[in-house]
Amino acid sequence: MDSHEQLHRTLRAAAQLLDSAASQIRDLPLHPTRENIRLVAEALAITFQVRRNVEVELPALAKHHPEPIEEDRAANKRLGDALVAADDMAEGRSNAEAAVFLEHFARQESSAFHRDLALLEAGRYRLRDEA
Repeated sequence: MDSHEQLHRTLRAAAQLLDSAASQIRDLPLHPTRENIRLVAEALAITFQVRRNVEVELPALAKHHPEPIEEDRAANKRLGDALVAADDMAEGRSNAEAAVFLEHFARQESSAFHRDLALLEAGRYRLRDEA
């Protein structure tokens, strides 16, 4: 017989697989890239909602994460905006331009974590041009 714990683990695995699928769609790219990623995001959101429903029935499964501080929220927004802009550049112009944009963003970013993420993504854009 299935349990709440087993369903919770299954939903966590499903979310990880969907996240990986979104990355693969972006990296291929699978056209229409934005629409395909949006569809995967919708499935991911539904998965999170069902997982949350399980946590309501069995609160012990819920992990309690502290709310991010304002500085982290701001860095998340800056990085998110930069990634969207880079994606627009890559679709409309070139991967190299998107990489340069993210490298410039990283030089100005105060958060080391977000700077590293931007540089990682810039490297992915550069690899696409080499392929």
